[in-house]
Amino acid sequence: MLNFERNSYLAINPAYRLRNDKSMIIAFLLSTEAISYRYFDPQAGLVASLLNGKRTIQEVIDILKDVCRNDPAEKIESYVQYALESMEKTDANNPPFLLSSNSTSIENCIDYDPCEFIVNQQDYNPIWDRLGIPIQLLVMITGACQTNCKYCYSDLTNLRSMPIIPKEEWIKIFRQAKENYKIQLLGLTGGDPWAHPEAALIWAEACKLDLLFFLSTKCHVDYSDAKLLVDSGFLSKVNNYGIRRFQIR
Repeated sequence: MLNFERNSYLAINPAYRLRNDKSMIIAFLLSTEAISYRYFDPQAGLVASLLNGKRTIQEVIDILKDVCRNDPAEKIESYVQYALESMEKTDANNPPFLLSSNSTSIENCIDYDPCEFIVNQQDYNPIWDRLGIPIQLLVMITGACQTNCKYCYSDLTNLRSMPIIPKEEWIKIFRQAKENYKIQLLGLTGGDPWAHPEAALIWAEACKLDLLFFLSTKCHVDYSDAKLLVDSGFLSKVNNYGIRRFQIR
């Protein structure tokens, strides 16, 4: 169990990202291996947004007391405790949701703007059953592929002959997904994601947008293209956590 002493520093593990899903606050795992998320009611989401590793629990309580002046202090303290205990519960297969320190602040954590996690009363739905905004953008940049795997169904469709969407359009789509919907995860399908004639440039721009994705290809990858990816930040961690991977088969 985490130590919830008033002078403890708490932070959201950078393995997770918080997001306002309109009717609830969700926290999703920043990983391309599996889609995993949990949700909080708006009040617990507000508490979570204040846990940046630089504030003690007492400082978080004091901020909420100042904001929620009409609520009794005991009610606020009780709810903060309840919210923290609910955040501590994590699936055994996932990283811990909360990081804690009893002595010093926690470095390299994400600073959220609490105003982004305000849920309008008319939008709040306690019987929440599905995401309002996708966590991952599933993209097929091309239907082309250089192999003829026996198990592939592409020959039964028009995938291989689908028109080529230029690099500029894909970058525009990626940028809109991130800016308008806070998308950070890309799921790649196809076709071979490296078979697009501008593949190296597309994925280099995706790196610059700090998007997390897993590339898998059977195409030839030359040194100049690989260097372009590296120079564009492919090896850099997304939000100090997410790791991009490139599988060449």
